[in-house]
Amino acid sequence: MKWLRSRTAVVTVVMAVAAFTVALGTWQGWLAEAEGTTYIVNDDASPEPECGTPDFATTDINSVIAQVHDGDTLVLCQGTYDGGVTVNKKITIEGQEGIDSDKIIIRMLATGTAGLTIDADDVTIRHLRLPGPCCGFTGIEVFGNNATISDVTVSQWRTGIVVSGASDTVIEGSAVAGNEPDGIVLSHTSGSRIVRNGIAYNRDRGLDIDTADLAVVEDNTIEGSGIFGDYQMRISGRSHVQVLRNTIVTGVHTGGSSSASNGGIYLDLPAEALVVIGGSDANANTFDGDLTTNMDYIALGCSSEATVDATHNYWKGAPAISRGVAAVIFNDENDDGTECSLPHGGSVVFHPVAPGPAPTPSPRTTVTPTSSPTPSATRTFALAMGWNSFVWTGSDGTAAEAALQCIADNLAVAYEWDGTSWKRYLPGRCAEAGMCTFTTVNKYDSLLVLVTTNGVQCTMPVISGP
Repeated sequence: MKWLRSRTAVVTVVMAVAAFTVALGTWQGWLAEAEGTTYIVNDDASPEPECGTPDFATTDINSVIAQVHDGDTLVLCQGTYDGGVTVNKKITIEGQEGIDSDKIIIRMLATGTAGLTIDADDVTIRHLRLPGPCCGFTGIEVFGNNATISDVTVSQWRTGIVVSGASDTVIEGSAVAGNEPDGIVLSHTSGSRIVRNGIAYNRDRGLDIDTADLAVVEDNTIEGSGIFGDYQMRISGRSHVQVLRNTIVTGVHTGGSSSASNGGIYLDLPAEALVVIGGSDANANTFDGDLTTNMDYIALGCSSEATVDATHNYWKGAPAISRGVAAVIFNDENDDGTECSLPHGGSVVFHPVAPGPAPTPSPRTTVTPTSSPTPSATRTFALAMGWNSFVWTGSDGTAAEAALQCIADNLAVAYEWDGTSWKRYLPGRCAEAGMCTFTTVNKYDSLLVLVTTNGVQCTMPVISGP
């Protein structure tokens, strides 16, 4: 019986090992499928020494996409491939490593169709060129989330790259130039990052942002666009955008008997928008180039209601120095009604870094704190330079000036959301009609403040009870 029990145990162990081996094989097969397969695509059936024998010999990338799976990678050999590509799977399409990206081409010969459309999430396009048929449709359209476009040249399209309704798109290390009208368009997006690109000589605007939440535009060179009198960049709608460490170059163009100037950044913003241009020494942008008298490095439209943080930028161009920094920022923080008829909404808060006359600081109102119940305690906290959010813990009905007194000398603007819209407080500007729309604060109200100095300490009362 002992032997029989032992033999049964052995049989049981053997069966368990066999089952585990089958399961392991299935698991490993699943892992291999999950990791994806790399396929070589060549526009010629002949093997190329630098690319190898192709898995697919065709110019029709759509036919290849139909045969591969999520997670796969298509490596395009040097050559020319048909435009009108629709990427509807989670794949990577990349040009062959070691070959100049200008020699790996997706070309659209006829107008009316985008060069490449991203319709799936988690798609990567890199290291290739998409030349357009001149003024045709869009070079790359992005509708899927988490798309990455890297080391891609997009030129001679109606618009170079359009991101519409998608989240977490990254456009990096690419050249977007010579498109008519615009280079890159972000429309109703979230979490987009435009990083280290060369955006140049697009007819109207290099970058057009409309209603983009949590967008970052950093380390780009944006120049030469707006040939017929537009701006290098436009930001509009309920956009929350940071513009950091870019080089933005304006210029004057003369053609025939007329001349036109392009400006830097044009802003048309409702009160709910939050835009930071620079904001700290580490994130300073460089504004350079010529301007005519009717153009500006930064212009805030008169209908705008948001206040823009444009502190800590370099204003290098000779017009900026000769006209003064304030003269090349339209609707600046020292407006007295000469730029926009009062009441107007927002303003551009700035402080010059490059040589040039500094603006006269806005006068600040001396605040006498209102009477309030004796606090049971106080709390002290630090605020960083830039946007901060905190909760008021003092009494109901406290004047905004009193609630913000602890940061008064370092406050550019404060916002409060009242449940339906943003209310704004501008220190020293409340005597002007329409400047301050939030005047009192209640316990546990949340405030959003733009602080101009790092490490500001705020001490606030804490009222006990509900």
